[in-house]
Amino acid sequence: MTPKQAAKALKQLEEKMYQHAKNLEFEDAARVRDQIKLLQAEMVI
Repeated sequence: MTPKQAAKALKQLEEKMYQHAKNLEFEDAARVRDQIKLLQAEMVI
């Protein structure tokens, strides 16, 4: 995954996470947050 693709994926995941939180779907928001953390960790490596 290129840095540009990763940045786009992160942005989409963040929007999804905030939408879940807005809808009071905190378990789903937390699941997406964990996906974001994994993607960020992969980008560092």
